[in-house]
Amino acid sequence: QTFYCFGCQTGGNVYSFLMKRQNLSFLEAVRTVAQKTGIALPEKELSPQEKKKEQKRKRFREIHEWAAGYFSDVLLNRPEGRVGLEYLKSRNITLGTIQLFGLGYAPEKWDGLLKEMGEKGVSPEELAEFGLAIQKVNEEDGKVSFYDRFRGRIIFTILDIRSSPIAFGGRV
Repeated sequence: QTFYCFGCQTGGNVYSFLMKRQNLSFLEAVRTVAQKTGIALPEKELSPQEKKKEQKRKRFREIHEWAAGYFSDVLLNRPEGRVGLEYLKSRNITLGTIQLFGLGYAPEKWDGLLKEMGEKGVSPEELAEFGLAIQKVNEEDGKVSFYDRFRGRIIFTILDIRSSPIAFGGRV
């Protein structure tokens, strides 16, 4: 089957639709369709570039999963998340809703996520590359430092179609 959008004059098949709608590569779109329809796909040998890209994608997902877990744990189980939990309760947001939507809290620390991810072997450069930390270069001596992007905020986990964390939003 095909689709056509009269608003933007874009059309195509199920694969191009998924690629545009979910920002997937062609291979990811094929895998998604195969998974939903129960079709087993033969595995293909990837080129070195494809392997590198796939490794980076896996690392992105892994780090975002860990970050979502960290923010959730801070909100629900750590003393520094109490202020966020009290705020959500004051807005009549239940524990069930918090868990359903993957809400979390970034503590008022410059390096909370950096330290947590460092214990898991994640470098500050990776966190900066994936948008979870900010890199700063000292103009005087050229020294590079990093700090958490989110501090003192309720965190909203943004999920993809497979319910995997791909981004975060925050509210003071």
